[in-house]
Amino acid sequence: MAGKGVYLLSRSLLRKQRQMERIRSNPGKVANIFGSLNEDRVKGILEKWQASGIIAGYIRTEKHGLLDGIGIDFIILGLHGRQFLLQIKTSERWARFFQQTHDPRIKVVVSKQSRTIASIEASLFDRFPELRAQI
Repeated sequence: MAGKGVYLLSRSLLRKQRQMERIRSNPGKVANIFGSLNEDRVKGILEKWQASGIIAGYIRTEKHGLLDGIGIDFIILGLHGRQFLLQIKTSERWARFFQQTHDPRIKVVVSKQSRTIASIEASLFDRFPELRAQI
């Protein structure tokens, strides 16, 4: 039975690798553009939090890099050395799928063009209540 699990994992990783290669070869795809725009909106919130002293800083992972490949878009650096992992999705459907298939330590926030910055910021505080205490 363990062999079957390894086989399925290998197939999954190969599928993910092929998907990443397709994305790299077509960087102008609409989905990639919207994803980057929505990540930029979250980046603006994190910059504001850093300037306000809510967080020590953040790291935006390299697009199509190793961390992005496992579902981490941002690493938020808390004031007391704690790190928070964040994935940005453009739809509720993909956010639910991500939560079911990835490490639960990676929190998901939906950032789409129809959401206000204030609602995205509220979602971030909901996912990371420890940061709300820093206000």
